[in-house]
Amino acid sequence: MIPTNRPVRASDLRSAQHALSASRADLQLMAGVQPIDFHRLESGVKKLPPAVALTLRLLVQYGEPVSPLKRMPTLGEFRAFIERIDSDWKGEPKRFALLFGRDRTATHRWFLRQDAAMALPMTLRRCMQVIWLRLHSVPANARKAALHEIYELNIRELVLQGYDEARLRNNFMRVRVAESEPEETGATSAPRKRAVTTKKVTPSMKKSPAKQAKASKR
Repeated sequence: MIPTNRPVRASDLRSAQHALSASRADLQLMAGVQPIDFHRLESGVKKLPPAVALTLRLLVQYGEPVSPLKRMPTLGEFRAFIERIDSDWKGEPKRFALLFGRDRTATHRWFLRQDAAMALPMTLRRCMQVIWLRLHSVPANARKAALHEIYELNIRELVLQGYDEARLRNNFMRVRVAESEPEETGATSAPRKRAVTTKKVTPSMKKSPAKQAKASKR
């Protein structure tokens, strides 16, 4: 399990792979990450995108396998399915963005076309597929509670990444208020002290008594 008191780290890729009994290629597929980007994530060259962090958290939490053989819903189908589960989501398209770790402004682009899922990055499409599979794995009368649990899990992950919780819940906006903890140690870095430099006075820079007297007459 990935600890719930810290954000998902790049180092959790290996633990997620072990927890899911997946190969490296399988995990790349599940997270929707290209091999070259996966290597950059593992090595710390590239920061873990919010959608990938959420997908890893959901996969490890629920153990839902993601396969290319399983049908991926369109964005329109996904939205209609969510709104059938909970009518409170109707008329609130901005809320959908947080399910994928994005800001509310993203939904203006997403919902221009009902089949817009193909226009989404693969990382977001995989995140959507994991949520879709999870909600279909529970009885219909339990889906509203499952949706609420996923939504809260995603909110907590974004808060751990340093985003303001009130703005997330009330405005569906990602506003960063703090940097998340360093990758390995978990300790906050101490503020850097500004170096104070002193100018060294060399003998050649000192004025002779004659020059000092001449300068004082001016």
